[in-house]
Amino acid sequence: MKTLNKFFLIAALAVIPATVKAKWSAVRFDSANIFRNIYAATPNDVFSTGTDPNFGEYFLLRSDDGGTTWDSIVLNTGADEYQVFELFFSDANNGFIGGRKNNASQNLLKTIDNGTTWTDITPEPSNIETISSIYFLDGQTGWATSGFNLYSTTNGGSSWNTVVLGFVPQDIYFMDALVGYACGGSAFSTPAVVMKTTDGGQNWNQVLANVDPNWFVSTNLFLNVVDANTLFTSQEWTNKLYRTTDAGATWDTIVCDSVMQIVDFHFESADSGHVLSDLGQLFYTNDGGVTWNLAYSAEWGLYGPTVIFFSLDFSQGVGYVCGSSGLI
Repeated sequence: MKTLNKFFLIAALAVIPATVKAKWSAVRFDSANIFRNIYAATPNDVFSTGTDPNFGEYFLLRSDDGGTTWDSIVLNTGADEYQVFELFFSDANNGFIGGRKNNASQNLLKTIDNGTTWTDITPEPSNIETISSIYFLDGQTGWATSGFNLYSTTNGGSSWNTVVLGFVPQDIYFMDALVGYACGGSAFSTPAVVMKTTDGGQNWNQVLANVDPNWFVSTNLFLNVVDANTLFTSQEWTNKLYRTTDAGATWDTIVCDSVMQIVDFHFESADSGHVLSDLGQLFYTNDGGVTWNLAYSAEWGLYGPTVIFFSLDFSQGVGYVCGSSGLI
């Protein structure tokens, strides 16, 4: 691993444009970069995809010591320009990134060596859609989505099965090889939905329909599965979460009053979780959203918050957040 300069880290913490509360602290701060995805495979094995605005270069950051030191791995190689939108690791070695290649067709890459090298396993590489979500149980059995398509594999992406869905999935989660959930929607046709499969993705049943009909076009962007019965989802352009504790039979609404729009969230139980706002804030609750506390807030400049958050993830109680201004 490359060692982050200690002076640089200390200086970054001294000038970081934010107020830190509730035991959150910066582990990387480089204003030249933007980090849009973060994934904690373990509490210490962390991965983040970033871009350099000056060169448009996509790269992967990895740390095996909880962010003390980082490796940077360039993903763009010559004519192969990858636009990375999705990041998933089933363990510290087996990982997947998805998006678009050369701004023309969907792209899915796989690593089996902790992100050092990547292999193209794109299903239907001529498809002009974008890989929108990825979930793997291990290095072999997994699913990916693009447009209305759900792809599944049992051999690490060497071959794929395709199912055309009646909705556009934005996020997927599988409990095992058979039971899984997906959330999404379809602009101007179907409302925001959460769907469930019990046969590995071949067939789907709706467990949540559009719960905020005031929005003409809506989609459920994120899915958080705590256990077999407890799920959360959030609807686009709102400050609301929707929770079920009976596998989708009934749902209740959780409102984060201090947030205009939730951009990502994570719950580790039915009551304890965090949400990211579109205004550079991180909130947490320990009572199922009855009350919210501010864990982290970016300072405001002339045109808004100095840091915009994009993604958060937790592993065994250890959380990571990434955003603009090179902040993790």
